Amino acid sequence: MSNHLQACSSCSATLESIDSQTKLNISTEVRPISHHLVEEQFGRLIDWLQDPNGLQLAAQEEPRSRLQPNDKIGRFSICGELGSGGFGRVYLADDPLLNRQVAIKVPHESRCTNEDEAVLFIQEARNAAALEHPGIVPIYDVVAEKSSVTLIVMKYVAGKSLASLQKISPLENVRALGLIRQVALAIHSAHELGFVHRDLKPGNILVDEQDAAYVTDFGLGVFLSETQLNETSGGTPFYMSPEQVHRSSIDRRSDIWALGVMIAELFHGARPFPQRKREELFQAILSDEPQLTTSTQDDAINRIIRRCLDKDPANRYPTALELAQDIEQWLHRKTLTGIQKWRYGWRRNLGILVGCAVLAGGGLYTRSMARNSELRSVLQQLETAPSDQVPKLVRQLNSLKPSIDAIDSTIEWDEDCLWKRDLTRIASGNCTDADCNRLCDYLEKASPEHIAAVNQTLTNSSQASILANLQADRLLRPDLDDSSRLNLAVGLAGLDRDHPVWNSISASLCKTIVSTPLFSTGPWMPLLDPVGSKHLAD
Repeated sequence: MSNHLQACSSCSATLESIDSQTKLNISTEVRPISHHLVEEQFGRLIDWLQDPNGLQLAAQEEPRSRLQPNDKIGRFSICGELGSGGFGRVYLADDPLLNRQVAIKVPHESRCTNEDEAVLFIQEARNAAALEHPGIVPIYDVVAEKSSVTLIVMKYVAGKSLASLQKISPLENVRALGLIRQVALAIHSAHELGFVHRDLKPGNILVDEQDAAYVTDFGLGVFLSETQLNETSGGTPFYMSPEQVHRSSIDRRSDIWALGVMIAELFHGARPFPQRKREELFQAILSDEPQLTTSTQDDAINRIIRRCLDKDPANRYPTALELAQDIEQWLHRKTLTGIQKWRYGWRRNLGILVGCAVLAGGGLYTRSMARNSELRSVLQQLETAPSDQVPKLVRQLNSLKPSIDAIDSTIEWDEDCLWKRDLTRIASGNCTDADCNRLCDYLEKASPEHIAAVNQTLTNSSQASILANLQADRLLRPDLDDSSRLNLAVGLAGLDRDHPVWNSISASLCKTIVSTPLFSTGPWMPLLDPVGSKHLAD
């Protein structure tokens, strides 16, 4: 598009004519990254031509001075212009001190002319700096120059805005919804900190070369504690919620409305409230149902859009996270059916391969995913479960037939819960000698409750004899201390009351019991009942 506008004499003449009539100051000068700028200006020109009042409004815009390549501002060297807005321009610049490229937002000359405006400009930087999320453009610094110019220095995102991408070519549905999901997750993190953006729109979403989405431009954002005092509507009219139009108090659900408008615009190719005149647009936002017309209908997406665009905030998604989860489910279904193939960037070949694999074994994949999810859930329960719940959960795990790798890697076991991991391995039959010895080591010092849990888990199982024989061998050691002897005997009593070793250890065990204070042996005696009358009567 930019090459055509620069090469076509007819288009250049038309732009020059419009420029001279309306003072739009549309430059055809070739500058670094000028193709982005020409595309942006072309998009603005289309918007103005479609709006009966657009050219008049544009003509009223004051000329704005631009920094040129190689200009210096502070320590930064300007490389070119990235874009502009109502408050300032954004430039790509080199930072020689840190040897990196940055984006610098510079207010227009007519802005920040007094202390109040300067405070508002700096507040934008503070708002963004308070938020830390991979999907939010980070603020590096705020620099106040001697010339009274205040700069916001931000991370440079090499890519384009979502608005520019959509104007260049309509995005495939899977890609578009994937980007909106990323935005919803980023905005949710801001909401959780009590922050509302108030001006979400495709122009404020940057997309890099790896298709990662970033939210930027927090100039209208406020913290929820401020919304009761701040009842100015703010925002861009096409994306404003009914409560913003009413100039009433807002919360996170105004941002969810804006996300719904963006989804409709990307999915259906047109805004849900397409009216161009401000009064008609606001009336439609307040009263009309969204217009969702497209040749390809998708009931699931339309339900998501309508929920986002409910006039009553109470009926919208309560959080952006829930919106992201619904989008993720839609994306998952599309991937499983193989109907949508991702045809963009580095995901193209991977998407095709995944689609083919899913078509060949979708049912098996779904069952595997469900099994893995259940396995993770049971293991997480087991890790924190009290000892009396351990036998039931281990049996539930055995029904899933997990491998040793799955038991080890599905969750990160705490040190205090490693005995449960070893017990699970032994009960599943996928154990090693090291697992059994490690569990025996633990049982020598374990509480009565944990020993009882092990016994109940392995009783009547083929693995019970493995642990019982290990405990019997240890009971014959002459250097065994009284505490360990009592623990191992209790364990053996629950696993094998007729083991031959009882004849050899009964005397030493009785001596241990007699010499141990009653209050110490009290919890152990009920566990020795299975063998007491037979082997310890004397």
